[in-house]
Amino acid sequence: MTKIAVTSCSNLKRDKNQIAWSRIEDENPDLLLMLGDNVYTRNKGWDADHLNNRYRALFKHKRFASLIEKTPFLAIWDDHDFGPNNAYGADTSAINRVRARDVFWKHMESPLIDKRQVHSNKPHIYCSYVLNDLKIIMLDTRFFREDWAWYNPWPELLGGQQERWLWGQLEHNHKYTLVCAGSTLGSNDEPSENIRFYEGFYEHFRTALSAAPNPLFLAGDIHRNL
Repeated sequence: MTKIAVTSCSNLKRDKNQIAWSRIEDENPDLLLMLGDNVYTRNKGWDADHLNNRYRALFKHKRFASLIEKTPFLAIWDDHDFGPNNAYGADTSAINRVRARDVFWKHMESPLIDKRQVHSNKPHIYCSYVLNDLKIIMLDTRFFREDWAWYNPWPELLGGQQERWLWGQLEHNHKYTLVCAGSTLGSNDEPSENIRFYEGFYEHFRTALSAAPNPLFLAGDIHRNL
């Protein structure tokens, strides 16, 4: 049996004890999936140095450090570990986006992951991974994302290159399909943060995911256990 742990929304300022990491370690998972808001930067402005310090604090935390010492992990980001609250990559400068991505790769690459099983498009963070009979697809819903506005009723979410990559990744011969994103399909209280809000992409995605072998979609950004 394959055991996978899933996390998001790890805010050290709100919970310094971070007991959840020890509870996950006790379960001895085969893989940890970190689905965004893995750290929390400031709510306003772009500050790569501050973001880097938040990652450093996480990796120095004894419970998290103990977990990842023995557990391989894959990670994607959401707004708070990418930039300010509800950050849209397409609406900021290339410098801000690339600096955030550089900080991500400085910290969020597990040495325990078998690189032969990863299909990556570096320097981008979206990737896929095969674990036993499971195909895992990790999406970046921030770097290319556009905000909705009256003059842009069909905003981009993944960008053309990542979309084309995703459609190809969903066609496979593994038994199960797990697609992960930082944004929910529709459960967030802020509609513009939901994938369903991006109607053009959402309809195509729903059709393609339904056709994949035994599909399951998981997201961060829920701020609570359901």
